[in-house]
Amino acid sequence: MHAIYMPKARLLYVKNPKAASTTILRFLYAAEYRRAHSGIDIHEDPALPHGEPWLSTVVGALSSRDARKFSFVRDPVARCVSGFKDFFLLQTNSESGRHLPYITRFGFVPGGDPFTNFDAYLDYLEAMLAVEAWRLDGHFSRQFDNLRPDLISYDFIGKVERTEHDLDRLAAQLELVQIETDAPDDVAINRTGARFTPNADQITRIRELYAIDFETFYPGC
Repeated sequence: MHAIYMPKARLLYVKNPKAASTTILRFLYAAEYRRAHSGIDIHEDPALPHGEPWLSTVVGALSSRDARKFSFVRDPVARCVSGFKDFFLLQTNSESGRHLPYITRFGFVPGGDPFTNFDAYLDYLEAMLAVEAWRLDGHFSRQFDNLRPDLISYDFIGKVERTEHDLDRLAAQLELVQIETDAPDDVAINRTGARFTPNADQITRIRELYAIDFETFYPGC
C-alpha cells in the first residue's frame, strides 16, 4: 500500500515515512517521465500511482527480478524526534488530531514542557510498538517493519543523511539519466522548524525501542 512502481524506469520505491520521501518522489518522477516535477503536491499526484487500485501491480513488482527495488532510511533518533515535532510539538501533520486523544492518556499536555511531553511520547511509542507491526502508523513503526529487508531483496537502500550522494549513486547503479529535480513550488510537507533535542536518557530509550533499526541499517552507531 505504501510502495510505488514506475514501469518505464522499472523502479519500485517502498516508502519509509519521515525519510526524505518528498525528495525521493521527485527523483522517481524524473526517472519515469524525464522531466522535473511541478504543479500539485507530489504526494497527491496521480502520476505516481500508489494505494489500493495499484496493489496487484506493486505485489507483482515486489516478486519480480526485473523491478529495481529501493528505499531510504534515516537515523532512528533523528526520525523519532522529527515525528514528535511534526505530530505533537507543532502539530503540522494532518493526522495529528487522530493521535492526540490517545497520547494524552500517557501524560502528554498540548503546549506543555517539551521534555515532559517527549517522555510521554516515548511511552506512547512503546505502547504502539508492542502491538502487531502492520497495525502501526508508518511514521512511528520501526523502519525494519516498514521495509522488511528480510523478505524483500532490495537493489539499494540509501540514507537520508547523504540523500544527494546516494541518489547519485542510485542513478549510476541503475543507469538512469539524472535530471534536476528541485522545484520551487514543491516543498517538503514534513519539514518542521521547532528546535528540540532529547536528553541522554531519552536517546538511550529511543535506541532501545528502535534497536533493530540500528542493528540493521546503522550498525556501530
